[in-house]
Amino acid sequence: MKIPALLVLAWPALLAADPDAANTSIPVAVCDFETEHGVDSALGPAIGETVRSNLSVLPQLYSVNPKQSANFHAPKFEETPGPKEAAEIGAKLGVKALVTGRISKAGSSLVFAAKVVEADTDSTTSVTVQGKGSEPMAGLISTLTLKLGAVVLHHTESEAALLWPSATIRGSDRVSGGASFLSLHETAYLSAIDGQAIARDRDNWNKDQPLAPGRHGVAAAYYDGTKVASCYLFFVVAPGKRYELRSEDRGNDKALLWIADTESDRPVTVWVSPARSKKLQPATHLEVEMGSRLDPMIGSNRGFEWVPGPAIGPFGR
Repeated sequence: MKIPALLVLAWPALLAADPDAANTSIPVAVCDFETEHGVDSALGPAIGETVRSNLSVLPQLYSVNPKQSANFHAPKFEETPGPKEAAEIGAKLGVKALVTGRISKAGSSLVFAAKVVEADTDSTTSVTVQGKGSEPMAGLISTLTLKLGAVVLHHTESEAALLWPSATIRGSDRVSGGASFLSLHETAYLSAIDGQAIARDRDNWNKDQPLAPGRHGVAAAYYDGTKVASCYLFFVVAPGKRYELRSEDRGNDKALLWIADTESDRPVTVWVSPARSKKLQPATHLEVEMGSRLDPMIGSNRGFEWVPGPAIGPFGR
């Protein structure tokens, strides 16, 4: 099942950049990516929007969509703007750098190539990442974004890794029924991240799972001692943050699931999808029904089988 591109491109409206951050950060214009023959053309805008979203969570950077500037025509990927054109682009868009990109295929793998053009020097730097085997798409785009950010700030990749460290996410557990022998452990745990299954998922509910900055999707599950419920939750990961999958027993065989920033205790979930429906919904919490687990889908990449398609940028493979 394909997710309409409109749903993917609606993310920025929900995740507007902090105006104060924009005043102190370096603006970068990111064009929609071009696609070569054999690559879904809807993938270009989705990847462009995902890179813009990912860049905006990196301190010292924020992104601009060139399409929002009237009469701006982005240079083709194979073109290299000269000093005059680079300066004109920077002035027109109000940015320090412009990113163009192209998606191609190498065998069964997708290749993401991008160029960073600096407006004040017309210096051009190329960056490429290529999928390998079962590597999730979300991880690839996070890697691409970090490489682009390092180029813009003139950092090495090692310096960028220190500046923008990976975040972590884990589940949560609580005991209901007091101290009696009837007490039960209620566990919220992660079954998969970006379509990659987590081994012994429920047993490893308290194990920190690393996440690179950027958009990610998780298969979330809740166990009340007898039954399991599950769903998909999607959010944007900020560098160095600690996240936790949380739950609340709602009674009547229902539970509430969400992802929270452990420092602020605020929910960070942006999109949700019930286990019985692959339709994404904008929400911070999702009420799930016990027994809604789609076995074995929730514990494998099959839960993300609706990609490729327009939504491949943010989630899955």
